Order: sequence, then structure tokens, then C-alpha cells
Amino acid sequence: MPDTGVRSLGTAVRGVLEEFEGGLLGHERLPPEHHLDRLYWQPDCPTVYCDRCGRSHPDAFRRCRACIDQRLPHHGVVRLAAYQEPMASWIRDFKFRRWESMGRLLGGRLGEACRRHLVDHQRAVDCVVPVPSPWLRGRLRGQDHCLIIAQEVSRVLERPVRSPLRQLGGLPQAHRSRSARLRRPNPFRSSYFGRSIRGRDVLLVDDVLTTGSTIRAASRVLLDLGVGRILVGVLGVSNPPRSPLRASQG
Repeated sequence: MPDTGVRSLGTAVRGVLEEFEGGLLGHERLPPEHHLDRLYWQPDCPTVYCDRCGRSHPDAFRRCRACIDQRLPHHGVVRLAAYQEPMASWIRDFKFRRWESMGRLLGGRLGEACRRHLVDHQRAVDCVVPVPSPWLRGRLRGQDHCLIIAQEVSRVLERPVRSPLRQLGGLPQAHRSRSARLRRPNPFRSSYFGRSIRGRDVLLVDDVLTTGSTIRAASRVLLDLGVGRILVGVLGVSNPPRSPLRASQG
């Protein structure tokens, strides 16, 4: 087996073991507010990222070149931060080590950011939709992390949580390469509750936006179900790697 294949397999096995360990044992930590206050952490200002794709941009009012020519199925993105430290560690520990209190705190902060966005743009949403995890993955982790985030967003916005989507099984996205994520067939299907969101404007909630393939796939199913506008809310957005040429020019 090539070295790259061995490394990919090792990463996948390590991730599954971390999920299994966290699901059984959990981890005791200081209150999540302590970590945010110690670092004087604040959510990103909307002017530092593109409000269409969510990626960092020096002049978000003009939108970034990476998405300006793309036809995206959603109408905007609200994020808490770029997917880098300390946000990356907080999200990983929430997902894989059952740090639920941190997930709920960040979910509440995301709800506040979404509320400000909706007020500033004079818009509203009718319900909050979490990106679902496969059933087995949720059992291994001992929690549905996107549902936890969505519940806190729902509490802040005072809008109900709806679950019109289900996801087929497969390897977690964290263990896929960037190109494999883009090639992945749509894993989402409508659930029994799919018809309940017809004609509604929804806030689609996920933890991390990397290539955008998950959000696009889920949004397409929502559009097939007849929803109106789709706003995306995420805890972190992973910026694409810069090429050496662009880095030297920047």
C-alpha cells in the first residue's frame, strides 16, 4: 500500500478511536467561558470575511474573487471565526471528546451573530436546520454535535429546530482529502419531516465549512424540498491553502 494510503488509513483509525474514547469517557474541563475570557476571544467582525462564502477576505464588502462567479445554492454565510487556533481545538474537543458545554456556548454565540446579521439585512428565518450526521457516527460520538449547535441557535433566535435531512453513512469528512470531498456523491436525502419546511426560509447550521461541498449538497436537497432562502451558520471556516506563487505575491 502506498505511504499516502497508509497515512490516510492511520488518520481514519485514529479519528474513530478518539470518537470512541470520547463517547465512553468524556473529559473534565474548566468551564468554557474561562477559555474564551482568558484569551479575550470575540467573534469575527463581518467585514473580515466574505458574506457569501464565509472565507477570510480583506475587503468583504466587495466579496472575494473565489466565489463571485460561482452559483451558490445558499444566500449567505455567518461564521464565528476562521478554522484556526483556538477555535479549531475547541471544535475538535467538542466533537470528539464530548465537550458539550463548549459546543453549547459556541452555539449561543453563533446564534447571536446570526441574529445581528438578520437584523442588519432586515431579514428573518422561519426555522433552524442542523446538518445531520450518520446514525452510527452519532452513536460513536455519543452526541449529535450539529443538533447541539442548532438547539442553541434556535434558543437565541426563538425559531424552531427542524430536521428535514438525513445523511447516509461513510467516512467523516475530516478524514477525506480536499479533492475527495469535492468528488463525493451527495450523501443527503430528505427525511420523513422534509415536507414541513416547504416555502420556509431556513438557517442551515454546521460546525466547520472547509470546501463547502457539505453545505452545497445539503442546500440542494433543501431546495428540492421547496425551501425559500438558505442562510448558513457555521462555527469555523477553513480558508483554502495559498499557493507558493500567491504567497510570494502577497
